[in-house]
Amino acid sequence: MTTQAGSPRWWRRARDLALAAARAAAAASAAAFLGLDTVQQHTGLQVEAYAALERGAAAERLEREWAVLRQRADAAVQDYLALTGRYDLEQDLIEPVAREAEAAHRQVEAALTGIHAEVTAFTGRCAAQFAQVEAALARLADGRARAARMLAEARAAIEAADGPAHEAADALAAAEQAAEVLSGGPAAHGLAAAVAAAANVVTQAGRARELAETLPAQRAQVDRTLSAVRTRADGIGNRLGTLPGVLTTLRRSFVAASFADVEKRPALAHRELAAAREALATAEAEAAARHLPRARAAIAAARTALDAAAGHANEVTGRLSALEAFAADRAAPVQATRFAVRQAQRLFLYRGDKVDQRYAGQLDGLMRRVDVVARELEAPRPDFWRLSRDLERIRAESAEVVQRLRGA
Repeated sequence: MTTQAGSPRWWRRARDLALAAARAAAAASAAAFLGLDTVQQHTGLQVEAYAALERGAAAERLEREWAVLRQRADAAVQDYLALTGRYDLEQDLIEPVAREAEAAHRQVEAALTGIHAEVTAFTGRCAAQFAQVEAALARLADGRARAARMLAEARAAIEAADGPAHEAADALAAAEQAAEVLSGGPAAHGLAAAVAAAANVVTQAGRARELAETLPAQRAQVDRTLSAVRTRADGIGNRLGTLPGVLTTLRRSFVAASFADVEKRPALAHRELAAAREALATAEAEAAARHLPRARAAIAAARTALDAAAGHANEVTGRLSALEAFAADRAAPVQATRFAVRQAQRLFLYRGDKVDQRYAGQLDGLMRRVDVVARELEAPRPDFWRLSRDLERIRAESAEVVQRLRGA
């Protein structure tokens, strides 16, 4: 400051210097406040976004750490705001007050700068998590655009379809339901849910468009499948017509015990064939109405019933084949079973004292059971089915013994 003559006011030089220093300190603390406020807001947004994306223990730990740091930052900011109201540096303060103001602003600047450094360090430690959030947000932005485009294309394809597009409409409904979640955004459902919803919209809308565009090919495929299943039903029907003759042969050639369990199979087969033809009629009606999902479901039911009918027929014809083969050469299965037991006995003798000696009695018992079957086969009209099952069980038990001996 100068006098009216332009010379310095030497008598208040110290006061002027103190006031200038206070104002400089106030500018420095204001800059520190602005810097902390900026980084605090940015970091807070990143923490919130990460917590929305990763709702778990890691996000909870990060939120707790940030809450402590944020409280300290808020306290430093409150100290600064209180200080700005305590000293009016636009006034011509006396030297002691100016020096007091300078010291207070320097102290607040140091606190603001220190907490700024801690927030910056925190952001650095969480850089990987925050990068994950940014990548997810980028995916979400891209997903929103793709979802909107795919929805529009799906709606257009369904409108252009020749006739009703039931499956396409269902897929479009699923896409639109996911779009509702997407429209709520990360704030309502979390970032992860929003990203997943965008992907779901794209998938379902793409499926809806494809289904609508391929309707002619789908109808043709249903027609071809219907024709093939009809042909199979006719073939099985013809096959069932031979079953009475098969049962007659069984009754004439073998004792009742050998085939009693399959006598009801023809009736069951006819019942399944009737169910298959009924399902085929339903499929034809649904195909004519162009309701392809229902037509496919009815075709699947017809196939299941035809499989069951064929299984019942196989039980009858297979039983006759098995019994005739056994009756034609009774000695072969007996010899094969004796050989299996003897092989197990030879292995037992080879292993000697290294194995459980109780296997000897078990194998001797198996050989005696073979002798019993051989004697029963010499009787008139033996129960071939029971005796063949007995031999199968003996061979299976011999194989188990062999496996245990080799593992001992």
